[in-house]
Amino acid sequence: MNCGRRDGTVVAAHYQGLRSPQYGKGKSQKPHDILVADLCQKCHTAFDSYEIGEGTGLQKKIDASEQFQHLILKTLIRRITEGIIEL
Repeated sequence: MNCGRRDGTVVAAHYQGLRSPQYGKGKSQKPHDILVADLCQKCHTAFDSYEIGEGTGLQKKIDASEQFQHLILKTLIRRITEGIIEL
């Protein structure tokens, strides 16, 4: 959902943003399974290693968190459109 790559490495990457503890993330626990974005390995690694985001310090973390939330929404829309998730 981030770069458009479909190279066989795309997986459901769990949200790791600033608000992740509010969605169930804890010690050795990922946030809720609905909070995933379909990302290739390269993008998944970039988000997990905090390489994504504009600015510095807290601003970079806020930007990365917002970008990830946007990708979650895009993933949900795609999954609904393709019938993967039914309402």
